[in-house]
This record gives sequence, structure tokens and C-alpha cells, in this order.
Amino acid sequence: MTNFVRATCLGALLLAGCAQACAADFEVKALNRGTSGAFVFEPTFLKIAPGDKVTFKAVDANHTVGTVRGMIPAGAQPFKSERSKDLTVTFATPGIYGYECFVHIHSFGMSGLIVVGDDLSNMPAAKEAAALAPPVERAKLEALLKQAGG
Repeated sequence: MTNFVRATCLGALLLAGCAQACAADFEVKALNRGTSGAFVFEPTFLKIAPGDKVTFKAVDANHTVGTVRGMIPAGAQPFKSERSKDLTVTFATPGIYGYECFVHIHSFGMSGLIVVGDDLSNMPAAKEAAALAPPVERAKLEALLKQAGG
């Protein structure tokens, strides 16, 4: 094997290892009362890189977290936690992800948004999904989508 091929292979291995080692971990708390009001996720908006992990912490009891129907990138897998349980999700597919507490979406609009990478190509679908949400959640999601650049 030539030195160039060896160096190329070694570089690829190092980059692959760094992608795993350099991935960041984030935390989103499900709260009965937060700095922005009652029944909220904090933070409500995250911008992360592909490969980063987000742990949704059930700080207060009786919350769930899961994807908003129609508000994830093509090829991404939806997620859903059990009630009052933490959930860690690795976000590999770039795009916009809406998430909500299935217990508190109607009365409180408990929802949030994660943007993975710089790909906003699912913005039109995310806007359509937000338009179908219950009124309080719709307002929150529409504001978050504007914050994301839509």
C-alpha cells in the first residue's frame, strides 16, 4: 500500500472517530413551570449539528415528548417517549424537527423545535404541519419556524 493510500485511510478513520467523539449532547427539560410560562420545554428552540444527541428530561411528572406529525425531514424516524420518562435521541438527518408533549398540546401548546444542520428544505412541510396543530400550539410552532428562518 502506498503512503498516500495509508494516509487517506488513516485520515478517514480519524474523521469518522471525531464525528462520534465530537458530537454534542443537549438537554431539553419538560417543565410544569419554566421561565417562559406554564407547561413548557426549555429550551424551546435548538440549533444542533447532525450526529448530536438531545436528552428530553421529564423533570416534572406527566409529560411526554414526540415528533409533531409531518414535521420531520424525509428519511428521519419519528420518536415518542413514555409518560414521565426521559428520552435520548440522536439527530442524524439534517432538517427541521417539531416536537410536542402529547398530554399538554391542546390546552398549553407545549411544543418546541430543533433544527439540525443548515438544511431547511422541509420548511414548507413543517409550516403545513404547524397550520394543522391546535390553536395555542400552532402559534408557538409558527413563531419557532420564523426563528428558524421560515
